Amino acid sequence: MTGRPSPDTLPARPRFSWRDFFRRAGWLESVGIVGVPVVTVVAVLAPWITPFDPQLRVAGAYLPPSAGHWFGTDEIGRDLFSRVILGVQYTWLPGLAVIGFSLTLGSLVGLISGLAGGKVDLVIERIVDLFLVLPSTVIALAVVASLGPG
Repeated sequence: MTGRPSPDTLPARPRFSWRDFFRRAGWLESVGIVGVPVVTVVAVLAPWITPFDPQLRVAGAYLPPSAGHWFGTDEIGRDLFSRVILGVQYTWLPGLAVIGFSLTLGSLVGLISGLAGGKVDLVIERIVDLFLVLPSTVIALAVVASLGPG
């Protein structure tokens, strides 16, 4: 006897269930898992799903939300829902580009740091430390400057 389990005694792999997945994930993760694909679909389909032309005056100014204009209208009568949907497209795609650039640059720097090691790794580590500490320092200086002396 070798102590290894025989193939007929291995436990069965549990079946995947979306209900169990969302129950184990927190509410914030669930919102992200559902929200990111929804926003992506809205960004891609924006020109076809807007009920009105976002630049065209379709109704009176400052109309409240209604069945015809879900978010109401702005100061010159443009449909706000159409403008928000088209705005998703204009903000989502540059955001994805920044994420792609950051992922590429971070992977490249990490690869160089990991392969070179030694002093190169130390220099890259100190540069990353500088980037991590700089924003909080700037915020602290801004708060101190706004409060004034005392």
